[in-house]
Amino acid sequence: MKLISEALQASGNTILSPTSIEFHGHDNVTFWEDPIFCFPQCDNTKTCVYSMTRIYPLPSALKGKLINLFYPPSRDDKAHNLIRRGHHLAHLLLGCPEPNPNRDAPQKNFETYNFPLTQGRTEQLGIDTTLLSGEMGRMLTQFHMTTRNDARDIEVVLGANITNVFDPQRH
Repeated sequence: MKLISEALQASGNTILSPTSIEFHGHDNVTFWEDPIFCFPQCDNTKTCVYSMTRIYPLPSALKGKLINLFYPPSRDDKAHNLIRRGHHLAHLLLGCPEPNPNRDAPQKNFETYNFPLTQGRTEQLGIDTTLLSGEMGRMLTQFHMTTRNDARDIEVVLGANITNVFDPQRH
């Protein structure tokens, strides 16, 4: 995980991955017996655990645009306000077919945490899909060639890029 994160950062790619913070092996007794974690007493499947940085929700401007473009019309202002306050990530699915309103069932629930962005939807948000798909290709190249990892189960999401985290000890 650390090698992948470092390779992506060194490549200058605009697509980043969460970075590993800590690694805990199967023999790290202090970690596995920490009362903060609720591991079952009889659990003997201790292997290894990475703690990772998080992906932050979409910036409010992009979140608002996503809601205004794709939220189904509704008279329920309470539901609309809940959607606006929710966490938003967008799952990039540039190779998936566009939903066909004549053939697909209407969307009953509007899910904003993992909103599917097909090519058409991404372009409606004003994002250059040609540039984005090139960056996705560069990222996959880093996975395959630099880190020698299989990238078949990689998912790309849009979220905020928070790189300057406030550290009270430094300020």
